[in-house]
Amino acid sequence: MTETSDADRKPVILVEPFTGSGQSSLAADLAAEFRSELVDALSHRTGSRVATRADRAPAPTYVLSGRFLVVGSACRASLEMIEVATGETFWTEKLDEEITNVLEFLDRTVERVNVALRAHFNTYAGAAFAARPDNELNVQQLL
Repeated sequence: MTETSDADRKPVILVEPFTGSGQSSLAADLAAEFRSELVDALSHRTGSRVATRADRAPAPTYVLSGRFLVVGSACRASLEMIEVATGETFWTEKLDEEITNVLEFLDRTVERVNVALRAHFNTYAGAAFAARPDNELNVQQLL
């Protein structure tokens, strides 16, 4: 019997390229930069793994996609995460922000999404582990 390591049990989040639309190329640029910065933020987590290419990663547990719309100085980011096993929407978020400084906008929105995902994962995982006996949980699940 092969023992599964804790690393193998971590959920894999595949972050797809985000799309951009609107009146200028700013939406596409924001979508690409936001994805890059979000991948960086998610990669620092210990409870999950992040992939950016489906062909080079283990089978993803979740797929995160998004769309950015820019009109004037207003930006709407619509994000969605799907649980691969069920095909169900795991999480969605719509962010409406004014862009006065692109770097501040990126920092602020990446942090909001990172925090929202962490809270959602903790709630979702906690519910899944609540009914399991302690001796069946690894250290991270117990915490």
